[in-house]
Amino acid sequence: QLLDCSSGEDICANGAAFAPIYAYIEKQGMTSLTNYPYLAQKGRCNRQKERQVIAKIGGWKWITTNGDEERLLKAVQSDGPVAVAIHASDAWSRYSRGVFSGPCGGGINHAVLVVGYGYDGQSDRDFWIVKNSWGEGYGDRGYVYMHRNGGNVCSIASHTVQVY
Repeated sequence: QLLDCSSGEDICANGAAFAPIYAYIEKQGMTSLTNYPYLAQKGRCNRQKERQVIAKIGGWKWITTNGDEERLLKAVQSDGPVAVAIHASDAWSRYSRGVFSGPCGGGINHAVLVVGYGYDGQSDRDFWIVKNSWGEGYGDRGYVYMHRNGGNVCSIASHTVQVY
């Protein structure tokens, strides 16, 4: 729906264009994935399906983290999940288990959702619980555990947004 029905530029071209994505959802709302399946390509908007709205957001806000993981932690603790833009490196794309700590370091190219945090005693590392959009075949049933307090791995605390 976002690929097909948003006006102007391809809002998902870089995988992390928060402002146009959330502006569209706030104004238009979203239908279900069952009603409007994701096909991984831009097509013609089906306005009839687009009008079958099941969810809207009241708005969204940038979270000023400036790469500070402690600020991201406080946002998750106080207000819940935080959308983040990261660099999804080749190594990140191949993640399957454990706590991911790199390598990454290129430009921002993907958006994911930080849903929680934890500690792994085996590796002695704090981690972020991150939900990816690639389905359950990616990582640990659709999730990646990214090193927290590891130097802002993949820029996880650099571009952060919460919806309300």
